[in-house]
Amino acid sequence: MQPQEERIQWFAMSAPYCRELKAREALEERGIETFIAMQWRNVRRQRLGAPATRPLERVLMPIIHNLIFVHSSRSRIQEAKLQIPFLQWRTMSYEGRNVPMVVPDYQMDAFIKICNTRNSDIAFYAPGEMEIKPGTRVRIIGGEFSGIEGVLLKQKGKNSNRVVVELPNLGSLATATLPADLLEIL
Repeated sequence: MQPQEERIQWFAMSAPYCRELKAREALEERGIETFIAMQWRNVRRQRLGAPATRPLERVLMPIIHNLIFVHSSRSRIQEAKLQIPFLQWRTMSYEGRNVPMVVPDYQMDAFIKICNTRNSDIAFYAPGEMEIKPGTRVRIIGGEFSGIEGVLLKQKGKNSNRVVVELPNLGSLATATLPADLLEIL
């Protein structure tokens, strides 16, 4: 069994002031795997003195600003942090101490799979923003989200479903709407 400091895990980290892309570049230069949830968005880039009717541009942007997931050992990340001073641990309270947030591999795999579909109907909810009531645990058995497990979320007034993958203390990611025949109750 590896010591806790040397075990490769997914850590949730912060790069304040929207420097998550800069942090990813610095970490990947050191051979450390990272993940930032990205989504295509239409934005109007406004330049000083330019007319207000600029055309929309399609830009790949982070879904959750300042958040970067890092897949490495705690000691290796700590070593890299010496050269990347703005990179910070996201922490949670455990037995009266603040400890770095670790995301289990199975949750991170589902999160990455949903984000990598580049589907524009994916929604991210910050902690507390969406009240996930105890729902039915389901597995998606077809389509681009096949194999993902989560909690079924029925949308009020709609005849469709979303499956929510929750990353405790970080937020929840809801898939695009799914037909009921693609869901298997666990």
